[in-house]
Amino acid sequence: RPVDQEYGPGPARRHMHEYGTTLEQLAEVAVQARANAAANPEAMFRTPITVDEVLSGPMIADPFTRLHCCIRSDGGCAVLLAAEEYVPDTAKAPVWVLGAGEHVSHATMSEWEDFTVSPAAVSGRLAFERAGVRPADIDLAEIYDAFTY
Repeated sequence: RPVDQEYGPGPARRHMHEYGTTLEQLAEVAVQARANAAANPEAMFRTPITVDEVLSGPMIADPFTRLHCCIRSDGGCAVLLAAEEYVPDTAKAPVWVLGAGEHVSHATMSEWEDFTVSPAAVSGRLAFERAGVRPADIDLAEIYDAFTY
């Protein structure tokens, strides 16, 4: 599988340079993701891993070792949106969408103004503003990327 050039080694190294992010911090992301998977019987890998195991694994694309990279786990998800008038007919209580954000900034990485800031920085801010909440108000976030960075 080719290394993702949008969010791969280049931006990770730039972030490390700009902000002092360490390989150990990136490895902690993999360790925590595996810990989260441990309780899920559907998870592909449930055995705990350590920071040392992440750091000592085979190099895939500097600075990423094998355990810094996502597993092949293509999947799907769906969200059904319905008008409020249909809520009385639902079998379970609805989840209200309070806000959403979207931002497109580039077609290729070479067009990024700053390698350390992705379009999510804008779309996330917009979603929080539109929802009228702050990150501190959120109890759960499900975030996915192909690398620990």
